[in-house]
Amino acid sequence: MSQNLQQPANSSNQATESGSPNSTHHLPIPGKKVAPSAPPSAVPGETQKHITSEVKVEHLPAQIFNDHSKQKGAPLPYNLHRKIDLIRTSIGKGYAALQENGKRVALGIPSKKLNAILSELARCEGRSLRKAELEDLNNALSEYADQYGEVVDVWLRVAPIEGGIEIDLGDDAHTRIRITAGKVEMPSTSDTVFYRTANTKAMVMPADQGNHRLLEKYLNVDVTERVLLLAWITYTLAHPKVPSSKYPILVLQGNEGSGKTSLCKNIILSIIDPSAIGVQVFPQNAKDLAIASQNAHVLCYDNLRGFRANMADMLCIAATGGTITTRQLYTDADQQAIPLHAALVLNGIHSFIDTPDLAQRCLPIHLIAMDKVLSCTQN
Repeated sequence: MSQNLQQPANSSNQATESGSPNSTHHLPIPGKKVAPSAPPSAVPGETQKHITSEVKVEHLPAQIFNDHSKQKGAPLPYNLHRKIDLIRTSIGKGYAALQENGKRVALGIPSKKLNAILSELARCEGRSLRKAELEDLNNALSEYADQYGEVVDVWLRVAPIEGGIEIDLGDDAHTRIRITAGKVEMPSTSDTVFYRTANTKAMVMPADQGNHRLLEKYLNVDVTERVLLLAWITYTLAHPKVPSSKYPILVLQGNEGSGKTSLCKNIILSIIDPSAIGVQVFPQNAKDLAIASQNAHVLCYDNLRGFRANMADMLCIAATGGTITTRQLYTDADQQAIPLHAALVLNGIHSFIDTPDLAQRCLPIHLIAMDKVLSCTQN
């Protein structure tokens, strides 16, 4: 078993007590009551060179080494603070930041991909991590990010940049589309940090020359509402989740067979925010709605008949942006803040918008029955 991974239980305590300049200090893993340790001492150049060569993995993304995370805080178990750059958002959510094809990306702590990287680093040093060890490492990474991680804005699908926006296509190459006034480009490098959920799917690669009129034959709405629907699609794609973004709630209404679900899945989501989840059932409570909003740019809810008054209020908050609070897990008094902000699409046969505040935030679109559209097309 490699000494780079193997840390005897008493070695850290002995080194701390002796005050040796080469002593190693470890961030306590949750569950172990260990006094906070001092910041790490400088590592001799020869030793640092040896560590770097040991953990290099060619087929994994290259980690970012941030001077901020190197110089502050106690070291993590197995010196992970020197191998993975840990960041956090302004609301305290931690991520591991990596470079993928010249673009900066964030992995959730924990996440399937981060676990694969941790396991691969361990295998390079001659050992295999058990499930419990992975959980301990993820807990340590999360705590380290919370205490010492650089505060960075992390975006899902659409991010603001100076003079425009940047879109993450969601493909394996981490392709980005940068849109500014009169200019659309595909940058080879980017410092904008995006994260993806386990359900994020790739968008279609944009054409060299766009033509929104190609969509018209797939939209079974009248001419006036077709313009409104195209405007909603382009507005939603062009506006990231910043406080100034106010998303009109798109309400699709039509009789059975008018293609409401198909429009949501095959047009709206495919163009703006493809997802393995697709069209969803409306959530039962505000927390589930907020969590869903953190995992998508657009949420589509199917076959609505109505909802409780408090959920109508939550939809209003989601459209304009806000925050809900819940009790922090495993605590009695601490609160957890969950942002609630997303573009919403609601569809149903019956009229289900019955409160004035919600109605003011809605854009109603009426779908024509598909058989009538086919008849008109044939004529």
